[in-house]
Amino acid sequence: MSNGMIVFMNGPSSTGKTAIAKELQSLLDEPFLHVGVDMFYRMMPRRYFGKDPTEDDPAYQGFRWRTIREGDETWYDLTPGPIGYKLLAGMQRAIAALASAENNLIIDENVIYEGQLEGYLEALSEFEVLFVGVRCSLEEIERRERERGDRWMGHAKGHYHLTHALVDMHGSYDLEIDTSNTTLVECALLIKDHLEAGPPPSAFHKLSNILTSDFS
Repeated sequence: MSNGMIVFMNGPSSTGKTAIAKELQSLLDEPFLHVGVDMFYRMMPRRYFGKDPTEDDPAYQGFRWRTIREGDETWYDLTPGPIGYKLLAGMQRAIAALASAENNLIIDENVIYEGQLEGYLEALSEFEVLFVGVRCSLEEIERRERERGDRWMGHAKGHYHLTHALVDMHGSYDLEIDTSNTTLVECALLIKDHLEAGPPPSAFHKLSNILTSDFS
Protein backbone atom coordinates (compact mmCIF):
# COMPACT_ATOMS: atom_id res chain seq x y z
CA MET A 1 0.00 0.00 0.00
CA SER A 2 1.35 3.42 -0.90
CA ASN A 3 1.27 6.27 1.58
CA GLY A 4 -0.36 9.67 1.27
CA MET A 5 1.51 12.92 0.73
CA ILE A 6 1.77 15.25 3.73
CA VAL A 7 2.00 19.04 3.75
CA PHE A 8 3.11 20.02 7.26
CA MET A 9 2.57 23.72 8.02
CA ASN A 10 4.19 24.96 11.22
CA GLY A 11 3.49 28.50 12.41
CA PRO A 12 2.28 30.57 15.38
CA SER A 13 -1.38 31.24 16.11
CA SER A 14 -3.13 33.77 13.86
CA THR A 15 -0.69 33.40 10.97
CA GLY A 16 -3.50 32.17 8.70
CA LYS A 17 -2.62 28.47 8.51
CA THR A 18 -6.22 27.28 8.61
CA ALA A 19 -7.29 29.64 5.82
CA ILE A 20 -4.25 28.63 3.74
CA ALA A 21 -5.14 24.95 4.22
CA LYS A 22 -8.68 25.55 2.96
CA GLU A 23 -7.40 27.49 -0.07
CA LEU A 24 -4.91 24.72 -0.79
CA GLN A 25 -7.66 22.09 -0.64
CA SER A 26 -9.58 23.97 -3.32
CA LEU A 27 -6.51 24.42 -5.55
CA LEU A 28 -5.14 20.88 -5.56
CA ASP A 29 -6.48 18.28 -7.97
CA GLU A 30 -6.06 15.41 -5.52
CA PRO A 31 -8.11 15.39 -2.29
CA PHE A 32 -6.18 16.52 0.80
CA LEU A 33 -7.59 16.17 4.31
CA HIS A 34 -7.08 19.16 6.60
CA VAL A 35 -5.91 18.08 10.06
CA GLY A 36 -5.54 20.88 12.61
CA VAL A 37 -4.43 20.74 16.21
CA ASP A 38 -7.51 22.78 17.21
CA MET A 39 -9.69 19.89 16.01
CA PHE A 40 -8.04 17.63 18.57
CA TYR A 41 -8.19 20.23 21.33
CA ARG A 42 -11.97 20.26 20.87
CA MET A 43 -12.11 16.54 21.69
CA MET A 44 -10.97 17.30 25.25
CA PRO A 45 -13.53 18.30 27.93
CA ARG A 46 -13.34 22.04 28.52
CA ARG A 47 -12.44 21.60 32.20
CA TYR A 48 -9.01 20.36 31.07
CA PHE A 49 -8.16 23.85 29.76
CA GLY A 50 -7.61 26.72 32.15
CA LYS A 51 -5.71 29.84 33.08
CA ASP A 52 -3.36 29.64 36.08
CA PRO A 53 -4.97 26.46 37.45
CA THR A 54 -4.03 25.00 40.82
CA GLU A 55 -2.60 21.48 40.93
CA ASP A 56 -5.98 20.00 41.90
CA ASP A 57 -7.68 21.59 38.87
CA PRO A 58 -8.19 19.23 35.86
CA ALA A 59 -6.63 21.92 33.64
CA TYR A 60 -3.31 21.37 35.39
CA GLN A 61 -3.30 17.86 33.95
CA GLY A 62 -4.60 18.97 30.55
CA PHE A 63 -3.52 22.31 29.09
CA ARG A 64 -2.73 25.24 31.36
CA TRP A 65 -2.10 28.87 30.50
CA ARG A 66 0.32 30.60 32.86
CA THR A 67 -0.08 34.37 33.04
CA ILE A 68 3.16 36.32 32.59
CA ARG A 69 3.24 40.06 33.28
CA GLU A 70 6.06 42.45 32.51
CA GLY A 71 5.28 46.10 33.08
CA ASP A 72 2.08 46.92 31.22
CA GLU A 73 2.31 43.83 29.01
CA THR A 74 0.66 40.46 29.61
CA TRP A 75 1.08 37.21 27.71
CA TYR A 76 0.47 33.52 28.32
CA ASP A 77 2.62 30.41 28.39
CA LEU A 78 0.67 27.29 27.35
CA THR A 79 1.93 24.02 28.85
CA PRO A 80 0.47 20.49 28.61
CA GLY A 81 0.17 18.22 31.59
CA PRO A 82 0.20 14.41 31.35
CA ILE A 83 -3.35 14.20 29.95
CA GLY A 84 -2.51 16.91 27.42
CA TYR A 85 0.54 14.99 26.27
CA LYS A 86 -1.58 11.86 25.79
CA LEU A 87 -3.82 13.82 23.41
CA LEU A 88 -0.82 15.15 21.47
CA ALA A 89 0.73 11.67 21.15
CA GLY A 90 -2.59 10.27 19.97
CA MET A 91 -2.93 13.05 17.40
CA GLN A 92 0.46 12.24 15.90
CA ARG A 93 -0.37 8.54 15.66
CA ALA A 94 -3.80 9.31 14.16
CA ILE A 95 -2.16 11.46 11.48
CA ALA A 96 0.25 8.65 10.64
CA ALA A 97 -2.65 6.20 10.41
CA LEU A 98 -4.53 8.48 8.00
CA ALA A 99 -1.47 8.83 5.78
CA SER A 100 -0.76 5.10 5.84
CA ALA A 101 -4.30 4.55 4.49
CA GLU A 102 -3.28 6.57 1.40
CA ASN A 103 -4.87 9.85 2.48
CA ASN A 104 -3.11 13.07 1.48
CA LEU A 105 -2.93 15.44 4.44
CA ILE A 106 -2.45 19.12 5.23
CA ILE A 107 -1.28 19.42 8.84
CA ASP A 108 -2.00 22.77 10.49
CA GLU A 109 0.26 22.87 13.56
CA ASN A 110 2.08 25.09 16.03
CA VAL A 111 5.10 23.26 17.42
CA ILE A 112 5.70 24.76 20.86
CA TYR A 113 5.75 21.93 23.42
CA GLU A 114 8.74 19.99 24.69
CA GLY A 115 9.19 16.84 22.63
CA GLN A 116 6.42 17.78 20.17
CA LEU A 117 8.57 18.12 17.07
CA GLU A 118 10.56 15.00 17.91
CA GLY A 119 7.26 13.12 18.23
CA TYR A 120 6.21 14.17 14.75
CA LEU A 121 9.60 13.29 13.28
CA GLU A 122 9.26 9.77 14.68
CA ALA A 123 5.56 9.28 13.84
CA LEU A 124 5.95 10.49 10.24
CA SER A 125 9.34 8.97 9.47
CA GLU A 126 7.87 6.68 6.80
CA PHE A 127 6.10 9.41 4.84
CA GLU A 128 6.88 12.07 2.26
CA VAL A 129 6.49 15.40 4.07
CA LEU A 130 6.61 18.87 2.55
CA PHE A 131 7.74 20.93 5.55
CA VAL A 132 6.41 24.50 5.36
CA GLY A 133 7.34 27.27 7.79
CA VAL A 134 4.56 29.85 8.13
CA ARG A 135 5.88 33.13 9.50
CA CYS A 136 4.33 36.47 10.33
CA SER A 137 5.44 39.52 12.28
CA LEU A 138 4.35 39.62 15.92
CA GLU A 139 2.85 43.08 15.34
CA GLU A 140 0.58 41.72 12.60
CA ILE A 141 -0.35 38.67 14.67
CA GLU A 142 -1.36 40.90 17.59
CA ARG A 143 -3.44 43.05 15.24
CA ARG A 144 -5.24 39.93 14.06
CA GLU A 145 -5.82 38.80 17.65
CA ARG A 146 -7.56 42.09 18.39
CA GLU A 147 -9.60 41.79 15.21
CA ARG A 148 -10.62 38.17 15.84
CA GLY A 149 -11.83 38.82 19.35
CA ASP A 150 -11.85 35.10 20.22
CA ARG A 151 -8.38 34.93 21.80
CA TRP A 152 -6.83 36.53 24.84
CA MET A 153 -4.49 39.31 23.83
CA GLY A 154 -1.02 37.88 24.41
CA HIS A 155 -2.10 34.35 23.46
CA ALA A 156 0.34 34.20 20.53
CA LYS A 157 3.08 36.29 22.12
CA GLY A 158 3.73 33.69 24.81
CA HIS A 159 4.78 31.03 22.30
CA TYR A 160 5.84 33.17 19.32
CA HIS A 161 9.56 32.62 19.96
CA LEU A 162 9.14 28.83 20.30
CA THR A 163 7.37 27.81 17.09
CA HIS A 164 10.36 27.85 14.74
CA ALA A 165 13.15 27.65 17.34
CA LEU A 166 14.25 24.02 16.88
CA VAL A 167 13.97 24.17 13.10
CA ASP A 168 15.97 27.41 12.91
CA MET A 169 18.61 25.97 15.23
CA HIS A 170 19.06 22.55 13.66
CA GLY A 171 17.63 22.55 10.15
CA SER A 172 15.38 24.30 7.67
CA TYR A 173 12.04 24.09 5.90
CA ASP A 174 11.39 22.99 2.33
CA LEU A 175 9.43 26.21 1.88
CA GLU A 176 8.88 29.34 3.96
CA ILE A 177 5.96 31.72 3.53
CA ASP A 178 5.31 35.01 5.33
CA THR A 179 1.71 36.07 5.73
CA SER A 180 2.60 39.55 7.03
CA ASN A 181 2.16 41.02 3.54
CA THR A 182 1.42 38.02 1.30
CA THR A 183 -2.20 37.04 0.73
CA LEU A 184 -3.42 33.65 1.86
CA VAL A 185 -4.25 32.71 -1.73
CA GLU A 186 -0.71 33.60 -2.81
CA CYS A 187 0.67 31.48 0.05
CA ALA A 188 -1.48 28.52 -0.99
CA LEU A 189 -0.29 28.91 -4.59
CA LEU A 190 3.34 28.86 -3.46
CA ILE A 191 2.75 25.55 -1.68
CA LYS A 192 0.88 24.13 -4.68
CA ASP A 193 3.70 25.15 -7.04
CA HIS A 194 6.27 23.53 -4.77
CA LEU A 195 4.29 20.30 -4.63
CA GLU A 196 3.97 20.17 -8.40
CA ALA A 197 7.35 21.52 -9.53
CA GLY A 198 9.67 20.44 -6.75
CA PRO A 199 12.33 20.00 -5.66
CA PRO A 200 11.25 16.87 -3.78
CA PRO A 201 10.72 17.40 -0.04
CA SER A 202 13.75 16.64 2.11
CA ALA A 203 13.89 19.09 5.04
CA PHE A 204 11.73 17.05 7.44
CA HIS A 205 13.84 13.91 7.18
CA LYS A 206 17.12 15.84 7.22
CA LEU A 207 16.01 17.47 10.47
CA SER A 208 15.09 14.06 11.86
CA ASN A 209 18.58 12.75 11.10
CA ILE A 210 20.21 15.80 12.71
CA LEU A 211 18.13 15.67 15.90
CA THR A 212 18.57 11.92 16.21
CA SER A 213 22.34 12.38 15.92
CA ASP A 214 22.40 15.37 18.32
CA PHE A 215 20.32 13.77 21.06
CA SER A 216 21.33 10.10 20.79
